[in-house]
Amino acid sequence: MTYVVKLGPHHSEAFKSIVGILAGDSSSPGLWNIYFSDFSPPPHADDVALGNQPMSHVEQADDIVLFSNSSEGLQAKLDILFDWCRKNSMTISHDKTKIWIAGPLPSPLPSFSVGGHALSCVSKHKYVGITLSSTDMSIFKEHYYIKASKARKSMNALFGAEHFVGTIPPKDGISVYMATVDPHITSACDVSIDIDSGSLAELERVQKTFIHRLLGIAKRSPVAMLFSETGMWPVKFHRLTLALRYWQYALSLPNDHLLSYAMKDAITLATNGKPSWMSDLRNALYRLRRPITIDLSRPWSPVDVDNIVDAVEQAYLKDIETFIGSSPKAPLLHHHASCHSQNAYSQKSVVASFRPYLLVPVPAHRKALVRLLTSSHTLAVEVLRWAERRRPPVPHDQRLCRYCQVDVEDEAHVLLYCTGCNDLGALRDQFFRKVFRIVPLALISSLQSAPSGVEVIRLLIEGDDADVLCSFAKFVFHILRIFQRLPVFRTEI
Repeated sequence: MTYVVKLGPHHSEAFKSIVGILAGDSSSPGLWNIYFSDFSPPPHADDVALGNQPMSHVEQADDIVLFSNSSEGLQAKLDILFDWCRKNSMTISHDKTKIWIAGPLPSPLPSFSVGGHALSCVSKHKYVGITLSSTDMSIFKEHYYIKASKARKSMNALFGAEHFVGTIPPKDGISVYMATVDPHITSACDVSIDIDSGSLAELERVQKTFIHRLLGIAKRSPVAMLFSETGMWPVKFHRLTLALRYWQYALSLPNDHLLSYAMKDAITLATNGKPSWMSDLRNALYRLRRPITIDLSRPWSPVDVDNIVDAVEQAYLKDIETFIGSSPKAPLLHHHASCHSQNAYSQKSVVASFRPYLLVPVPAHRKALVRLLTSSHTLAVEVLRWAERRRPPVPHDQRLCRYCQVDVEDEAHVLLYCTGCNDLGALRDQFFRKVFRIVPLALISSLQSAPSGVEVIRLLIEGDDADVLCSFAKFVFHILRIFQRLPVFRTEI
């Protein structure tokens, strides 16, 4: 084989490989398939079948799996494979060859060998990147924990880079997350439907931790806000949508394709009340907060699956919209829940999308603004919401301002109304003088006629004017610093 190395517009001189095809050569899989194509074990009474199609073996390059419903059938296939390899100048690595038994283990445990070497039985094994376990209720349970661990390491490596490059901007952080962390979180989502809430929680925990660290907010911040402000999809909905797309792909295949046979068998099992991939998918859809039902007794087409995907997206958006619209922790975001557009794209962009204020370049200012909007601050309205060791939660009307001790210390009060500290008034005057110089007259009129302080804040953050957002974030940062000078005011009981 002759090779040339290409780097950008440059090419090396041609050179020959004296050790056969080099690793990574695009022709390698095809040539291997040709080489292995004459391996065809004869039919056996204990063969596994998809539909009426016997399935004696599958391969991923030279990683081979042999199937059988009996120990005798499997040993016969091992002997056939050994003979084929011997005739074709190949050897089987008996150290890497394992026996994995699905279902209840027989007693006594059968023995297997290849070429005179005994093979060991294992309860867990990884094939094409997916770890299977025969001792857990879900054969994919171990895979979830392994991938959650790898996703966590990738996330920690991402934030570890901040020691060298500084605070990672949210938009860049999400891009790196999708390239390095999300592949672990979505691994095997097309074959492993999320019916084990404990296993799914391992993946969800990684995603939530990532967003908390990226935005610089506390763990107590409501989960819905993590997704409404970044536009990211929760793990559960993301994986479920990808599984539906896999079903859609299967429906587009010819009827004699092996995956088509597998899907038909899965539907037959599900309609007969037996566990299968399709019954897991049906259960996962039904367990959503807003259940989605699918009728497996009728024919399905790829277009039908599009409708289910749309329903899943609407369920996700409705969950966020309902929380944002009703939560006392999200008063500054209630306008996200006021969209009733019939256009799905418009609704999504309002309810859950990457917000322009996350582009504020100064990390301290950006984090201060995010904490204000997501109730992740240290104002009395939030701090006194929680019970402490020797104190129950304080009623809302008693969470008074630490400076004026007259009104509730909430977001609008500290930014716009408190007169208990002269520094607050000076900051407000400076901020609004600058804003009125740079914003359009229409916005000035809206700010002056706003019925409440919450509405003023909403008007300032909902636009995409970088100067206004940066100025407001800086204003919020300095206001919150002033409130950190004094401890939270607690009324005497």
